[in-house]
Amino acid sequence: MTSGSRRDTVLAALLGLVVGLAVVAPWVREGYLLLLDWVSGPNQTLTPGVYGLSGSALDAMPFRIITQISRDLVGSAATAWLVILAYFPLAAAGASVAAGGTRWRRFAAAFFMVCNPVVVDRVRVGHVAFLLGIALLPWLFAALLEARRRRKWFAVRPALWYALAISVSPHAAWLGAVLIGAVALAPGTSWRDLVRSTQVVLAAGLVYGYALVLWLTNTPALRVTEADLQAYATRSGPGGVLATVATLHGFWRTADQDTVRDWLGPVLGLIVLAALIAAVVVGFVRLWRVELDRAAPLLVTTVVGLLLGAGVAGPMGSVYRFAFDHLPLFEAMREQQKWVGLALLGYAVAFGAAVEWVAVRTRSAFALAAACAPLVVAPTLVWGLGGSVSTSEYPNGWQDADAVMGRGTGLALFLPWHAYQPFSFSDYRTIATPANAFFSRTVLTSDAVELPGLRTDSTSLRTAYVDRLVADGGGGAFGRLVAPLGVEYVVLAKTPELLNYSWV
Repeated sequence: MTSGSRRDTVLAALLGLVVGLAVVAPWVREGYLLLLDWVSGPNQTLTPGVYGLSGSALDAMPFRIITQISRDLVGSAATAWLVILAYFPLAAAGASVAAGGTRWRRFAAAFFMVCNPVVVDRVRVGHVAFLLGIALLPWLFAALLEARRRRKWFAVRPALWYALAISVSPHAAWLGAVLIGAVALAPGTSWRDLVRSTQVVLAAGLVYGYALVLWLTNTPALRVTEADLQAYATRSGPGGVLATVATLHGFWRTADQDTVRDWLGPVLGLIVLAALIAAVVVGFVRLWRVELDRAAPLLVTTVVGLLLGAGVAGPMGSVYRFAFDHLPLFEAMREQQKWVGLALLGYAVAFGAAVEWVAVRTRSAFALAAACAPLVVAPTLVWGLGGSVSTSEYPNGWQDADAVMGRGTGLALFLPWHAYQPFSFSDYRTIATPANAFFSRTVLTSDAVELPGLRTDSTSLRTAYVDRLVADGGGGAFGRLVAPLGVEYVVLAKTPELLNYSWV
């Protein structure tokens, strides 16, 4: 990397930082950020999930441990938005490095990488580990491409980037594997490329060794079945599932009214879709002509990302089911739309190449206008997702309950018995039950996902036991029946379901 490209990388990181600050600005104030899968509170306690051992933990263990350390150092409230903020400069700088070329290409790719529907959807639900994982993919690609160009038999840098990505998100193991394979095979391959790629996978795979141990010993941490494929299937929109993922939509959890597509409306949405596809096609054509070794693997990963991102409802549905049934650890990709992370990288670089083409053929003003096209997404992203999400303060009743229970080794059991539920202090947005983020002692909460067709994929016998008790209205002696679990306190929150727990 030359001094000029290093300077461009730093500038791209600053661009991403500016966008990120515009997103998290309202969350810096007092209060705690409460998202669907990313909640914070004053007493974020250690749970088995931190070590990747809970019945519903899919995030990588190293990331969870580092996040817990950050909470101890700067506080839970600050960690909540700092980790989200980290995505933006990391992804923007990575996209700049992966794109190469002139500043037009680099900066346009960086801007696209941080301002798109994938980022909006994933920030909204707090999938920060996944976001950081895809932020590392451009860095992995750039290292792989450099190693290929230098015709190395062995390469340390790609292995380090791949290991880091896996440490952050288990999904990066599969996304990165496709990226490694694409760079090794396209355009053309050699024994040198195959040996180097195998070394990268084996070296980086050691980071996820604990997952391999769980698999080899048949230790049940999560029961993933066909029902998961249906529950987490890519959500089809107008034009079908392929058209949906081609616009970087399709996240199963996003309500229609929260999508970028819905905000744009049918007419503007169609125009944006046409412009996006045109830009990607033009970008790949230009890149193919000037840098085939960069274009070919990115085109392959983009196509693979779109086809697999369509999931079981797409043209590769039977292949996806076969992989799900037979490939070890492929259950990590039960949520099929996450493959779009590969397409996002390809789109970003192709978009940058298209802007570069405009800059070469027309005035700079036209290129600048083209580079700013991702701003169409900005109203749904900046200032706390368009002002739709703000920080929250926990009620006085929660503070009083915590004062009564204090610290101790005994558990507190939290009711209503749901892993996800709405609260008044979250503006009735459904969030992960934040009891373990707030109370000073460890809290036993449900880990059932309670989705249509999939009530739970937990393997916890303790959870199943409490499930039966709650279903039976406490069993007539709830306190005595949960005491053998180590429960000393039962906490009942005031939620819309309060009356359903009158037996407590």
